[in-house]
Amino acid sequence: MLGQHKVIIVQEGTKSDLMNKPWVFGVNTYESPSKKINDSTIEYIIENITEPTYLFVLIDTIKHSDINLMWNWHTHLWLTPEIEERKLTINYATKTVKVHDVIKWSKTNELNGESNIILNPLPKWDSIAQTIDELYRAGNDTAQQNIITSYIKQYPDSYLSLWLFDTHAIYIESNAEKLALFNKLNPMLDRYPRYHQIQAELSGARKYPNAGDAFKEFRLTDIKGEPFYSTTIKNKWILLHFWSNGCGPCVKEMDTMVGYYKTLDTSKIAFISVALDNNRVNWQKASTTHKITWTNVWEPDGVYGELCLNYNLQAMPFFVLFNSEKKLVVMQDGADALDVTIKAYLNKVK
Repeated sequence: MLGQHKVIIVQEGTKSDLMNKPWVFGVNTYESPSKKINDSTIEYIIENITEPTYLFVLIDTIKHSDINLMWNWHTHLWLTPEIEERKLTINYATKTVKVHDVIKWSKTNELNGESNIILNPLPKWDSIAQTIDELYRAGNDTAQQNIITSYIKQYPDSYLSLWLFDTHAIYIESNAEKLALFNKLNPMLDRYPRYHQIQAELSGARKYPNAGDAFKEFRLTDIKGEPFYSTTIKNKWILLHFWSNGCGPCVKEMDTMVGYYKTLDTSKIAFISVALDNNRVNWQKASTTHKITWTNVWEPDGVYGELCLNYNLQAMPFFVLFNSEKKLVVMQDGADALDVTIKAYLNKVK
């Protein structure tokens, strides 16, 4: 189910001068759009989520130095595609957060006819995930793993079990133990890309390419909905650029990339931007997407797609450069990768 989902935040007490309002970080925007309802209430809009999502809510910061701020107080909140609205109250005097059970369900509570897989009580999800997060930050690995293992065994159908395995249990040292725990998950959870990524990790399908490895040919859909075949590129250097509208550094550097692209000899160099946005419609509508004047395609499986697994993508933006023989030259992630690494190679292409 696609559409708009709301997170309502009601504030009580006097808040810090350092924060004008809480920030909710969603899945499709770096900071989710907000609307002031009254002096104490803010409404955040989360667009078109396609699977359960753990939202980060930054409530307050502290001044660490004259120029730096540090997180002081934050919480998390689960939202699923079936739920239109969740509400929480922040009390600044007591430094507490209360999630209200005013969950408005949409007309249908089912997702592909299998609602039982994900529709566990969300307040329980909030509590467990928050506890795990606190134990992780405290370095209490034993208590953390006990909770994770117990929950997965008790609720193998739950998306939360899949999320817990991916974000925490994957660090269990014994691969045999990890595999045994993963096999307790309901195979019906394979409709989520996250499931396939974990399988790839455990089976060794995620590759660690080296210089000289061959280009992986692919077929993806461009912004007009037309198929793009990488096999059409002949005798050119190729730069694969993996990005997302939900990646702040990716969006910030796009103007720089547009300017740099204008300086290149496109008869010898092919740019291909591969968008990893969660939702195709949002990707097509985004203003940053329309800044791209080179080949612009969308990966429906996002960071869990075959290309990302093949090139072992760990962060965005991510660049993979190939020579005219379609052999891997260099890979680099980070907002400075274009200036620090990629340009040094492409500037020599004459």
